[in-house]
This record gives sequence, C-alpha cells and structure tokens, in this order.
Amino acid sequence: YLSKEKYDAADAYLAEFDSSITSQALTVYCENQIMNALFHITEKYCHETDIACTIEAQVPEKLPFTDTEISMLFGNLLENACEAAGKCEDPFVHINMQVKNENLLMEIRNRVSGKVVFEDDLPLTTKEDGGIGVKSARKVLEKHGGVLRMQQEGDVFITRMLQGLE
Repeated sequence: YLSKEKYDAADAYLAEFDSSITSQALTVYCENQIMNALFHITEKYCHETDIACTIEAQVPEKLPFTDTEISMLFGNLLENACEAAGKCEDPFVHINMQVKNENLLMEIRNRVSGKVVFEDDLPLTTKEDGGIGVKSARKVLEKHGGVLRMQQEGDVFITRMLQGLE
C-alpha cells in the first residue's frame, strides 16, 4: 500500500492487524522462535476446541535440530496430543519442556480415550492413511542421539523426550 501511495488503505490494514493481535499472540513461551510458534499454534487450537492447555517451556534458542526437524518432531507430537485429547470428555494437554544437566526434557500429558495399542514401543495409529508422524519424530531423535518414550496411565497418555544439547 505504501509503495503505491495508498495511505488510507495502509492505515486501514494496520488498524485491522492491530485489532487481530491478542494477548496469546504476544506470549513468549521460550527463546526458540519455531518452538514458540508451535506452542502458539497448539494453544490456539486448544482454545478453539475447548481443550484445557498448559505450557511451561524453557527451550534455548539453539537446538541440535534443523528448523525442519524441529517442526516435524515437535509439530507431530503436539498435534497428536491435541487430537487425542479432543476426542475425550474433560480434555487437557499439559506440556512441560525444560533444560536439565545439558539435556532438553519434554513431557506431554494429554487425556486419551480407550486403551492405546502399542507396537514396537509406539502407539498404533487409528487414523486412516496415518501413522508416520510418531515414527518420523522418533527417527529425528534417534539421528541426534535422543530418546522418545510413550505410555498410557489410565486415561492419560504420556509422551517423554530426552535430547542432549551438547
């Protein structure tokens, strides 16, 4: 708008943009920009679908993954947790990421419906044409010497990840 000297249109665009910014969009969860964006997407999805969501994150700016790997690894894990929780009564997703002793630790807890069936220590997918997200996440972690563990305790599904930062 500015390059075409359409100042009224530019002003209207900025006013619309300003009104669309919410306090959620201003939240900074961690130092890593991609993780911060993934947390925003997760929180927004949970808010829109009435899933209780808590995010506690201590993620450094630099991680031992490429940007694509970060998106694939954490995007898949967060999306799966939200989708599973969304199929339950009293749904929730709790995310905790922190650095301890030069390791990045992550735990995602989410409500789950029914008994999860595992094969090769990974949950079998119930999605038609699905099932590659968790395998891709595990592959990324294994490439970098990390570990992914998943288990079910009653109606809670727990995903844990450990990745060295050095």
